[in-house]
Amino acid sequence: MKNTKLWLGAMVVLLSGCGGGGSGSGSGSDHHHEPVHYPPELDAFHVVDSYGVSSEDSPHSQLVLNPYVDGGQFEIYWYATNMDDYTIELRINDRPDFAGSRLISSDYCGPGLDCDRDGIQFCEYFADFSMSCAPPSATSTRVYFDDMVYALPEQLFLILDLCDTRSDSCEFRTREIIIE
Repeated sequence: MKNTKLWLGAMVVLLSGCGGGGSGSGSGSDHHHEPVHYPPELDAFHVVDSYGVSSEDSPHSQLVLNPYVDGGQFEIYWYATNMDDYTIELRINDRPDFAGSRLISSDYCGPGLDCDRDGIQFCEYFADFSMSCAPPSATSTRVYFDDMVYALPEQLFLILDLCDTRSDSCEFRTREIIIE
C-alpha cells in the first residue's frame, strides 16, 4: 500500500509538469504554434522559341524569337515547389536584372488555380518590337521594347520572377534570347 501511494504521488508530480509552468487555465493549451510556412521555390524556367527549340530539352542551345516564323509565337513555362499561393511576373530587359526591365505579364498561382506547381504562358513577338504573353485562359496586352533594340539580331533577356504572397520572399531566373 505504501508503494502504491508513493507511486501515485510520483505520477502526480510528473504529470503536473506537463503543460508548462506559468499561469492560465492549466489545460496545457497555453502553447500556440503557428503553422510552418514554406515560401515557394522556382525550380525551373524554360522557353520554347519561334523555331521550337526548348531550353529544357536543349539547355545549351540559343533561343531565337522571330516575328515571321510561326507568327512570332513562343512559350514560357516554369516549375515551382509551393504549398501556398504565389505570383509570377515575366519581364524583358537588355541585361539580366530588373533595373529598366518591362513587365510583359503576371499571374496569380497556387493550389486549385490554373497555375500551381507548373505554369505556362503563350507569347507572341511582333515585328514592331513588341511582345505579349498570357496564360491560356486570359487575354494579353502588347508591351513595346523598341528602345532596347540597337541592331538585329539583338540579345535580350526574359526574366521570370516568382514571389510568395505571404512574405517578401522572391526568386527569379533569366533566359537569354536573341530576337531577329
